[in-house]
Amino acid sequence: MHAADFTIYRVTLVRDGAVQLRHPMAGRTIHHSRDAAEVVAAYLQDAAEERFVVLWMDRKNHLIGMRTVAVGTLSEAAVHPREVFTGVCDGRVASIVLAHNHLGMDSQPSQPDRVTTHRLVQVGHLLGVPVLDHVIVAFRLDGSLTHYSFADEGCLSAEPWKEKQ
Repeated sequence: MHAADFTIYRVTLVRDGAVQLRHPMAGRTIHHSRDAAEVVAAYLQDAAEERFVVLWMDRKNHLIGMRTVAVGTLSEAAVHPREVFTGVCDGRVASIVLAHNHLGMDSQPSQPDRVTTHRLVQVGHLLGVPVLDHVIVAFRLDGSLTHYSFADEGCLSAEPWKEKQ
């Protein structure tokens, strides 16, 4: 065998200085799916397509960051675990909340939403980064928020929003 050259890569996160979301929950503890839904709704309220975001939580469920991992079409956003968990395993992120918007007024999950959630929960378990919830937000005609929570519906682990000490 002979030696060959290869390139060493490093992945780094860069804060998107162009996007700052001022929200009362920033840096505070997310206690319920409704808290997560309100943060996501503030960010996605004007989106013209489905967007899939990940909320980054520290070990006490403080919101420490958010990342858009997929931008889709009017009816879907293709999501892959590779994008969801990029940057999560750097030691600061203890758990995540998955979230996306539905452009119609219905926040009920589709079958692909359910399959994606199951898959991402499994990956999170393997990586030691629990998925606390997957929240789907939608807006009614009057602009009010509606949301669906996989955790609230019992589709994820028991007591995901239990306060950590």
